[in-house]
Parts: sequence; structure tokens; C-alpha cells
Amino acid sequence: MSIRVLGFDISTCTGYGFWETSRHVSSIEADVIELPEAKTYIGKDGKRKQDYHWDDWRVAQAGPKVVKLIRRLKPDLVLVEERLRFSKTGDGSFAMTNAIHGAVYSHCCSFGILFGTIYSQSWRAAAYGEGFKQPLIPALDRSGQQKVDPKTGKPLFKSKDWGDIAVEKCEDLGIKLPAKKEISHNAAEAAIIAMMWRCHNRISIPETRAHEQYIELLQRPRARQEEAA
Repeated sequence: MSIRVLGFDISTCTGYGFWETSRHVSSIEADVIELPEAKTYIGKDGKRKQDYHWDDWRVAQAGPKVVKLIRRLKPDLVLVEERLRFSKTGDGSFAMTNAIHGAVYSHCCSFGILFGTIYSQSWRAAAYGEGFKQPLIPALDRSGQQKVDPKTGKPLFKSKDWGDIAVEKCEDLGIKLPAKKEISHNAAEAAIIAMMWRCHNRISIPETRAHEQYIELLQRPRARQEEAA
């Protein structure tokens, strides 16, 4: 019996991946929920500042889009990458992302849909293997030339972006992603998150009473196989 899993990689450009588990992973629908562009204004000090009131309106647009997605896909389980608890940069996108998390969780509750969360480090370990480290790639300057250490003259390298790693994995699996590179990362990570739905030891189900419902989903395909035998 197929389980309908909806994975989310939430940000101001939220990626989603939908998988009916009876079908091959190449069938995963991977796309993004985009919000209106940010706005800025010139403050009294003459400096350009972000319009946080406009950001409130931007976040509000996520709600109807999430509702439309849930109604169309009718997931049995929504799996979301765990939100950051503290801001690393102090910018407005941190607050917006947390607000979108709240919108997704509240709509899941409204529709009576089971939802869980999984840490980024945890699903990546499951997807790419324990001990996997980001490969090193050349650090390039604006002209496309590899940077060198001014002291030693040795070429410089940087860690490959996790988004690029996810895109490559999805391409290897035959999962179709949005053509725009700047949003394909979000869709790719959401698709892989959806694939991690059986990693019960890595997933947190916030509502205690919902644990039994999640266990039932895990056992459902196995139960169907036993009936067929």
C-alpha cells in the first residue's frame, strides 16, 4: 500500500518533494513555493533597510499556498527539516523561515495530517551515508579563476554546497527538478527529505499521541506484503 509523503525544506523559497512510495523515486514531484520579492526603503539615516512590515505580508502568502498543496497532494505524512532555533546571521530571513514553519505545522493540525521533523545533519547522514563529508572544490574568483593563498601561492578550495550535492543526487536518481538553479537546491533537498520518511530513529513526531499513527504507517507496506504472501 502506497504511503503519500510530503517533504519540506523550508526557507523564504520553500522546497517541497512529494512521493507516493509504491512508485520509483524518480517519480517524486519536486518544486518550490516562492514568496513575493523582499522590499527595502531608505531610512532617516540615509541607509537602505529591509521593510519588515512587507515581510509580514510575504509570510502570510505562504499559508494559502501550503493549503493548496496539501489539498492537492493529500499526504499521509509531512516531513519537515527541523527549524533553526537561533539565528546565525541575525537577518530577517530567520524570523520569516520560523514563521513559515509555524504555518506548515498549523495547517497540518487543521487538516489532521501527521507531521514530523528531522535535523539537517541527520537526514544527510541517512541519505549520503554516515561519515560523508562535503567534497572540496576549487574556490573561484569573479572571473572564474581559482583563488590562491597570497602567502603560500597554493590554490584555495572550499566545501561543496549541500544544495549542489542534493541536486546531483536527484539527477542521479532521475528526479526532475526546476530548471532555475537558484531554486533547484531547495526542491532537491525536499525530495531527499521525503525519501527519509522511514528513518524512525531520526525523526521527531512532536505530538506524543501521533507516534502510534507514524508506526502504523511504517508497518503498513510490510503488512500488505504479508497479506499477499
